[in-house]
This record gives sequence, C-alpha cells and structure tokens, in this order.
Amino acid sequence: MVEFLITIFFWLLITPLHFSIAKHCEFTSNHTVHVIKKLPSHSQKLNDDLGYHNLTTNQDFIWSFCESILYRTLFFCHFWWGSKEKAFDVFNDPYSCVKGSGSLNVLTNCKWEARSDDFYLKEYNNVNKTIFFYHFWWDSKNKVFDVYNDPLHCANK
Repeated sequence: MVEFLITIFFWLLITPLHFSIAKHCEFTSNHTVHVIKKLPSHSQKLNDDLGYHNLTTNQDFIWSFCESILYRTLFFCHFWWGSKEKAFDVFNDPYSCVKGSGSLNVLTNCKWEARSDDFYLKEYNNVNKTIFFYHFWWDSKNKVFDVYNDPLHCANK
C-alpha cells in the first residue's frame, strides 16, 4: 500500500496539473477557440503568448487546449481595426466559453466572429434549430445576448 501511495505521489509530481496547449486531455475536456475575420489580433493565455495574426477575410485563427483542472484557464485577444481597438476574454469558462454569455449549451468550440460593427460568439442549438449570438460593440462595454431562429438572418447581418 505504501509503494502504491508513493507511486501516486511521484506521478502527481511529474504530471502537469495544467495542460496548456494540448491535443489530448486526461482529466478535463478539450476546447477549441476560433477567431474569424479580417482584423489584426493578438491572442494569449496568461503565460502562453499565441502571437500576432493578421487575418484575411473569412480566415480564422484556431487553437485547442485542455481546461485546467481548477477551471481557471483564461485566453484573451486584442483586436485592431483602423483606429479602433478592443481587448477581451475569448475563453474564461469551460461551460459557455465566456462567463455571462447566457449560453444554453455546454460549449467546447468557441467560435468568435470579429466584424466591423461587433464581436460575436456564435452558438448553434441543433435541437431548436436556433443560432444564439453573444456580442458587444467596439466602442462600448455593453453586451447583448440575441436569439435568431433564422440562420440566414445571422449570416446577412
């Protein structure tokens, strides 16, 4: 029994409790973040800088990671477009991508769209055939949660 406990103790010492950028998650779920649009952006996790990316129209920057065992993973991005700039969290919650988004589903794929008017976190509910958007504007801290039953309405905004 003592040997077993010692083995477990050493295993915990050599196994990282926080899997940062990874393909396979041992103890938590794998999450993916997409940032889409033609806006220069800089994304990073507290101590994992993902670098600067100048995206062309409809191009996306994608990364996957494993949530920390303590559920404290935070990724944020900084966007520039002309004279405008905005920095915000693109992931800080393992259930809804960002806290306060009003998400009805458990999301493991956070799909952000950066547009000239707003930033959108897109979520599709297959049961109700509904698209949900959590968004906020370049020049405001106000956030809105919208529901559209017509996917074409969302695509034509």
